[in-house]
Amino acid sequence: MFFRLQRSQKTIRLDSGSLRFIVPIDDGATAIWDADLIVLKLNFESIETRHRLSLRPDGAFETSQQFLDDVSDALIKAGCPRANATLARQVWIAVNDCFVKTESRFRKDLKKAIG
Repeated sequence: MFFRLQRSQKTIRLDSGSLRFIVPIDDGATAIWDADLIVLKLNFESIETRHRLSLRPDGAFETSQQFLDDVSDALIKAGCPRANATLARQVWIAVNDCFVKTESRFRKDLKKAIG
């Protein structure tokens, strides 16, 4: 979802930051969970800092069970209907990827809008 902010002749395209996840609950049932990109990103950055994640040679972060447990707890606090280590890792990866793409798209649109 995008919003437009218009100032004189320049239009700057904004992203709402809304993320929608389909979360498995029990016995094949699912629930929809809507979350805010920046809220999740800031929570995850705090957990990453606390755990002092290191980089693997392939450039990916080295995670631990305790890290993923803390991410799971943060997801539950953010309203996710269910979380475990596997779901936590998937959401963590998705949020980081969406953040990078959103920032890149916004910077590109902003550059076009302001010249």
